Amino acid sequence: MSDVEEAPSPDQPDTMIRIILKGDVNEDCNVSILDLIRVGSDLGQSSGSGDNWKADLNKDGKIHVLDLILTRNAMGTRCP
Repeated sequence: MSDVEEAPSPDQPDTMIRIILKGDVNEDCNVSILDLIRVGSDLGQSSGSGDNWKADLNKDGKIHVLDLILTRNAMGTRCP
């Protein structure tokens, strides 16, 4: 019996980093009209229910026009 473990292959990362873009509420690595539509559909709601917390870009607990503006301003941003 051996206590030696096989090393992982070099193409397998030891750590994964997840990049979350401000305004990318559908998490597709692209802030687009789809994100703007999603924020718009959550307008007036509090961000404490379901997964609509993603649409609360300024983290004030409410989804309102400022969140729409922040999403619009981020449109075109993509993950590196």
